[in-house]
Amino acid sequence: AIDRNSTLECRAPEMVDLFAGVRVDEKVDDWALGCLLYYLCFFELPFGESKLAILNCKFTIPESPPFTPALLALIDKCLTVDPHVRADAWDIMANLCGIRACDDTAGRPDPHSPQPVRHLDPTER
Repeated sequence: AIDRNSTLECRAPEMVDLFAGVRVDEKVDDWALGCLLYYLCFFELPFGESKLAILNCKFTIPESPPFTPALLALIDKCLTVDPHVRADAWDIMANLCGIRACDDTAGRPDPHSPQPVRHLDPTER
């Protein structure tokens, strides 16, 4: 079932080595989110298709990434081998809120962007 419902590139270590006896639960989704965040930042998967790299959590952050240390730390927290230590949904949300709070432009509209157009009802006069 794991092979049919997931891709190796985003599988958590507990899904790769079922003989380790580690429970497969919602923490695998947090791992997959870490893989996705890594991919969105660096345009490549953190482990490729290597089971050994996944089991050993062997990935590298490229030099001088143009991202905040908080975002890189979040990726690292999601890609933690031990699911008991791995970030959970609440940790991820808190980290993302913290990252957004640090960005003083977040949520602020660009003053040079066009204003929304209000479409009038043709029956309205």
